[in-house]
Amino acid sequence: MKIQNVAPQMLYIMQNGNTNQYKIGITNNLNRRWKQLQTGCPGELKIIKIWTHTQREFIKKYELILHNYFAEQGQKLRPNGEWFTLTKEQVQELCKPNSVKEQNKLIKNFLENF
Repeated sequence: MKIQNVAPQMLYIMQNGNTNQYKIGITNNLNRRWKQLQTGCPGELKIIKIWTHTQREFIKKYELILHNYFAEQGQKLRPNGEWFTLTKEQVQELCKPNSVKEQNKLIKNFLENF
């Protein structure tokens, strides 16, 4: 049996400068993605939170849940984008889990309620 190296998939939240504008997206190379986004962003991007998982499908579902939730709240900045206006309280709630175990539990709970 051959063991494959699987790049961890990352769901991230980045903040545009000191604004209430946040990007929620996924990547397998956060440094490269940050540089790509920073090129077209007027403010300095700050990485606020990262969740990791080895299965892209799993993390993609969580991203979709967050996108849909904030879009339904009227917080999406552009119809086809991944940028949202979030309150400090929402960001604090999203950033609560710290361990991988807690992150995976949060993702699982979101998926069960989706």
